[in-house]
Amino acid sequence: MIGPDDQLQVEVWRNPDLSVSVPVRPDGMVSVPLIGDVPAGGQTPQQVADSIEEKLRHYIREPQVTVIVTELRSHEFISRVRVTGAVGAPMSLPYRQGMTVLDAVLEAGGLPSLPLPTVRVCTVATATKRKCCRCV
Repeated sequence: MIGPDDQLQVEVWRNPDLSVSVPVRPDGMVSVPLIGDVPAGGQTPQQVADSIEEKLRHYIREPQVTVIVTELRSHEFISRVRVTGAVGAPMSLPYRQGMTVLDAVLEAGGLPSLPLPTVRVCTVATATKRKCCRCV
């Protein structure tokens, strides 16, 4: 799935002026010459190509569009662990396979030496779901 900040290459066959490399904006849209904004977030490259072809049909006879994700940057944003609160240096760090809560806290500078109340650590699994675990 395409997400915000991904870089797309839109190729319109036999129309180099309409072929562009564009980033996906935070609102999930991309700007394409002649037709303006097209939704891309949450869609596959083929769905975006079909959408662009549909809009281009008003201007071009039988458009053939290819969309390629050239840089997958949204994955880096979504697959992150945010460590905040009573740690040495609150931060956002990339999730690594097998990473534990202790790994994340240690990478954020560890806990202060004073006694702490219950700590709550939340990680975002997707853009819409949140997984939380509670540590004492």
